Amino acid sequence: MSAEAVNRFTFDVFNQLYLSQNSTGNIAFSGTILYLMMGAISIGLRGRSYEKLSKFLHRDVDQFIDNEDWVKSGTAKWWSKLRSKSVIERSSKILIIYPGQLSAHYKRISRQIFQLVYTKIDLPNAEEFANEINVWIDRHVISDHILKVVKKSMVSENKILFISAVHFQIEWKTQFFKCLNDPWFYGDNNEVSKAEVICLELFVRTYKSPNSDFEIIFQTMDQTDFILVIVMKSYAYSTDEMLNSFKVEQLPTYHEQSEQDFVRMVLPKFNLPASYDFVPELTKLGLTDIFFRNDTEFGRMTNHSVIMENLLQVTSVSVDEFGINTHKTYDELLVQSNVKELRVDRPFLFLIYSSNDNLVHFSALVKKPTVN
Repeated sequence: MSAEAVNRFTFDVFNQLYLSQNSTGNIAFSGTILYLMMGAISIGLRGRSYEKLSKFLHRDVDQFIDNEDWVKSGTAKWWSKLRSKSVIERSSKILIIYPGQLSAHYKRISRQIFQLVYTKIDLPNAEEFANEINVWIDRHVISDHILKVVKKSMVSENKILFISAVHFQIEWKTQFFKCLNDPWFYGDNNEVSKAEVICLELFVRTYKSPNSDFEIIFQTMDQTDFILVIVMKSYAYSTDEMLNSFKVEQLPTYHEQSEQDFVRMVLPKFNLPASYDFVPELTKLGLTDIFFRNDTEFGRMTNHSVIMENLLQVTSVSVDEFGINTHKTYDELLVQSNVKELRVDRPFLFLIYSSNDNLVHFSALVKKPTVN
């Protein structure tokens, strides 16, 4: 069980999301959180269902989950360490909605290891209950409006539902410069649009691929081991070509071979709300044994006969100005210095990466920057 397996899982799902929307729009989700959700599901399964999901997650089958002291095992400690990563713990909640009763043992270990939040289905008031869950989601993703992700049809006496709510807000603690005019953003297929931007000067590390089909910007986030990674396609290449060339398993090498530079960066502001039901993507990746099946063995989780039809994540990521505005304009800055300019003005991957753990915690593809 390794960081490479989690990263590969993240980008397998990412690629399926990209294909499912015909390669046209923005994407934003946390593969680490989704992997943790799958882990929380796995410890509630028995028999063939548990073995299949463990194999899918590249995990060894652990026959000692039922033991009271399993939380002290190496497997449990690994899951717990992943869940307690600061950027993950601060930015996310994982909720299980269930009918009947949950096993006391499952409740204890899933709360201790995965920090699950539990809500029992209120069947007589299913529509109101679904609305309450949607309010809970909006509160945790800091949304200004009710997203209505959970539908009444998802609330049933024989269905369990896992939901994660994820919110990332990048707070740049540096000086900003006013841009008098919104610059152009160059998309695929000769699409051109205006984008609100952040203008700032800072130290970054940059890497250019040998084929010059993409460029990477690494920016260390204040007082953490987390790195903001921007993978930007070259002008002559498409987003498809960039995604095919970029290899997540090579991130440590890309970072090692990057060079430090002091640059004047122009970065689009964006706010990306997104919601996904991952069942279609996971099914296409070969996980066919736990969704829509009456024979899935949820015996460690509950003795109630249940099925799982949905696996939801609601995400909001935003990049905006939180630093000190110098009140100088960007044009004045150009006259005053000869600092290298770095423009993020075309589709890019936006990753939050832990260099110590070699884990990509959050992934976004920004093809159309938008600000609410």
